[in-house]
Amino acid sequence: MEVTYKLDTDSFILALRRFIATRGSISSIRSDNGRNFVGAVNEFKQALKEFDDTKISSYLHSESCDWITWNFNTPEASHMGGVWERQIRTVRGILTSLLKSHNQVLNDESFLTLIKEVECIVNSRPLTLVDVNDPNSEPISPNHLLTMKIKAVLPPPGVFQKAGAYCRRRWRVVQHLANEFWNR
Repeated sequence: MEVTYKLDTDSFILALRRFIATRGSISSIRSDNGRNFVGAVNEFKQALKEFDDTKISSYLHSESCDWITWNFNTPEASHMGGVWERQIRTVRGILTSLLKSHNQVLNDESFLTLIKEVECIVNSRPLTLVDVNDPNSEPISPNHLLTMKIKAVLPPPGVFQKAGAYCRRRWRVVQHLANEFWNR
């Protein structure tokens, strides 16, 4: 999950670059037909016209790199997004109600930390079991695939109560909100 401050093309491209800088190169993107996504594709196509395609293609091939292919869902068909559209709806719904009910004003740093905590929670959901017949098998989660680590990310130690109790301890407020997100 990446935070954008606007729903325009520039803000999306900056978020995409942050994502790639953190997670590494990508070969394919699937998205809906949002103006920011379509605008980004058009922006990239325009930028590529400034270069020699054959020279770039041969260099990328020699370095075992791929072009990023962009696949758009059918217009007006959000159901084509399937699982990720449902995850977006769930996260957005919980965060909206959570931030409204707690009347917390988070600064940028706290909000970004909360988003990364939420990302970790969502990506720790089980996808499948390694062996359905073995009761001792561990479920595979997106975090296993993203981090290539088996162990779960544990929250910091401590008991985190009502968010208003921590006026000056923003990290405790964020942790309380992350715990509330997990509960919801």
